[in-house]
Amino acid sequence: KYATKKEGRRWTYREAKSMIAESIQFSQTVSTHEIERRLKEETDMHPFDLTIALAYSLVLRDCELHCFHEGVEVKNLGGLHVIGTSLHESRRIDNQ
Repeated sequence: KYATKKEGRRWTYREAKSMIAESIQFSQTVSTHEIERRLKEETDMHPFDLTIALAYSLVLRDCELHCFHEGVEVKNLGGLHVIGTSLHESRRIDNQ
């Protein structure tokens, strides 16, 4: 879970997938400030799991903030309205 720049080790798909899953789960249980604090403690080694966890939580926070502001903008403009409909061969598409 740690690597130095000199190491040059390649990870298998399964190892990488497992690392990402663990990192995302970790980022959902620990605050962003705690992850940043732990990253600052590391010196020689590069902790992949903490880096991935921090990146995930920051991207998630940015997306949530962006969606919130878009929602406010849509509500201020009067909400969503159906402009027109047409029948489609598939009933499922009509219902969407």
